[in-house]
Amino acid sequence: MWGIQGVVREALGEGLAPAAGAAAAGVVLMAVAHGVGLLQQADLVLDLPTWSRVTALSVAWTAQVWIPIGCLVGALAPLVRWRRQGGWIGLRALGFRGAALVPAALAWGLIGAGATGVATHVVEPAARRAAQRILADPGSRVVLAPGRTGVIGPLVVRPAAVQGGEAREVFFALGDMVGTAASLHRARGPHGPVLVADGGVAAGLGPVPWQLSFRRWALPVDPPAVRIELDERTTPDLAAAARRTEAAGRDAAGEWVVWWRRWLHPLAVLWMPLCLLPLGARRGTAWRAGAVAVGYLVAVRLGDHLATVIGALPAALLGPLWIGLAGAWAWARWRDR
Repeated sequence: MWGIQGVVREALGEGLAPAAGAAAAGVVLMAVAHGVGLLQQADLVLDLPTWSRVTALSVAWTAQVWIPIGCLVGALAPLVRWRRQGGWIGLRALGFRGAALVPAALAWGLIGAGATGVATHVVEPAARRAAQRILADPGSRVVLAPGRTGVIGPLVVRPAAVQGGEAREVFFALGDMVGTAASLHRARGPHGPVLVADGGVAAGLGPVPWQLSFRRWALPVDPPAVRIELDERTTPDLAAAARRTEAAGRDAAGEWVVWWRRWLHPLAVLWMPLCLLPLGARRGTAWRAGAVAVGYLVAVRLGDHLATVIGALPAALLGPLWIGLAGAWAWARWRDR
């Protein structure tokens, strides 16, 4: 006969594979979606190694969404399976109630909260900064794509063909200057990245027109101005930025709501498996759990917009509050609790 410890061990063991599968699948899908989004940007044509690096880095900020989902699946999957196969009826006959699964749900919550906290405070900001550095590097903005117009710093470039990493029959524009070149390739100059044009003609279209022919011309490429977004800042830097904003007499609710959310998001993940555990005993578990998870994301985004109205802390609490209310509703309706 199973004791309470046996039930907990069985629940944790049966939930491990579904949890890992759900988290891994979600992270990969969102990372690929982010990579596809990069391909849609007209001014950004990345070569395969650079695209792969940025896409891989996006795993870091998708993990904070899918680690909680994975832990929730891990908590619900055993109960769903037992209900479908009749095992839960047998456990009820032995005197076990839903409370017997609380330790397993708490264990999943602790795992999720710890992993999400590390991802939120450490991994995500570092990965976002690394991705931003890659995209801000002019050498990453590869425009050697045939028939495609791209922007590299102040330059507009459109090659007719590409062979061996070198553009052929290139049109380029820089301010009020336009030109053509027989070939164009990237290089590192003494003061930074340059585009080297060979065998072409350039013309100025300003008030005093001019024209020149050249054998080789190194066109400097300045990195684009990069704004450090809130999600790219470390947690201490985020608080410091908020204080600087307040010292300048401006409202820092936008900074503070992100700061508070980094602490409250792992807290919501901590009690999410426990709050939503009763959903595993009901039909339609997947769509009910999915609806609660989507509602949580909506509450978080709503808090971002309401921060200046209701304050940063109340706005950041909307997500955890939603989970708490959904959990209260689920437990109140679970007869086997």
